[in-house]
Amino acid sequence: MASPVGHLLVGYGIGRVGGGQVALDGWLVGICALLAVAPDFDFVLGILQGQPALHHQGVSHSLGFAVLVSGFAAIAVGSIRGDAWRLWPIFFAAYGSHLAIDLFGPDGRPPIGIPLLWPFADTPFLSPITLLPGMHHAASSDVSNDQWLAAILSWANARALLLELVFAVPFVAISEQLARRRRRRLPGRSH
Repeated sequence: MASPVGHLLVGYGIGRVGGGQVALDGWLVGICALLAVAPDFDFVLGILQGQPALHHQGVSHSLGFAVLVSGFAAIAVGSIRGDAWRLWPIFFAAYGSHLAIDLFGPDGRPPIGIPLLWPFADTPFLSPITLLPGMHHAASSDVSNDQWLAAILSWANARALLLELVFAVPFVAISEQLARRRRRRLPGRSH
């Protein structure tokens, strides 16, 4: 599974590209970055219980949850802006990016994979193709907070984070260029 940094950068890039003519302000790009990290908030409940991985890779890592969370965010933000129907696909892409990255990452802790099709199926899915080395945080769901933190702060994870940056930073740079080009073409902007 990827680090929060990798997920955040991809969400930021999705927010910058923004899907066509929807102009996303900085705080909306921030919402996309937050939505891209949101599935891993399942660690918080585990940390409070003394076992950070206890609930990880549960329903928050599903398309069903992605629909719900991005829909709620689009309605909440769109009610202010009046464009919820335009924001939902962007927010869904940001949240869904987390699922896609985790789907193509390594996973050695049962249950192997993510419940991608929840609530229709609880079967965990994991691609046979691994694109990134992934972060190691727990060999089992019952490791303590101290064990979990020690695993996170390992040299193997430093290497994994570096490789994530090698892939994510160019994605962010390309999204920045696309966003600038789109802004120059928006009506009312001087060329």
